Amino acid sequence: MIYQFKVQLKKVTKPPVWRRIQVSGEHSFDVLHEIIQASFGWENYHSYQFSHNGWGSYPVYSLEEPEEEFEGIEEDSREYRVKDIFKEKGQKMIYIYDFGDDWQHQLTLEQIEKGKLEEPVLLAAKGACPPEDCGGPYMYAEMVAEGTVDPNDFDIKYLREHLSRVYKNLDQLF
Repeated sequence: MIYQFKVQLKKVTKPPVWRRIQVSGEHSFDVLHEIIQASFGWENYHSYQFSHNGWGSYPVYSLEEPEEEFEGIEEDSREYRVKDIFKEKGQKMIYIYDFGDDWQHQLTLEQIEKGKLEEPVLLAAKGACPPEDCGGPYMYAEMVAEGTVDPNDFDIKYLREHLSRVYKNLDQLF
């Protein structure tokens, strides 16, 4: 099955930053993380997690080793596939990247289609991804206001090529 998501960066609104992607339901959440990283242009330097409502909601899907007290609420993102969790159109989840900068992304399942994908697809995009380690949404807003960064300066063709390269190299990562 093919799952289409809109992934929107929360707390960044002028302009909003989002990506529309299609992925296979067979992908693990760890692979979904890699796809999101590539489609936004993030550098994948930091930890991440998926959860239903963000901080404080459980279960959490990540690569962090769960402490004994958190067993059952922290799950290995390599063991859960997209199709295991996402069942119906409109379902949402929060993806958090870089716990210091706190980049929260709203994943919204837009549709599920029959079929297979050879590799994930970046269908559409809006807004440039904030620079890595810039201090989070509020510092990014200051950078935009000061004119230090151009929030509209991104190349969707480059992001599509980058996503393809990252995806083709995933076999070497795992």
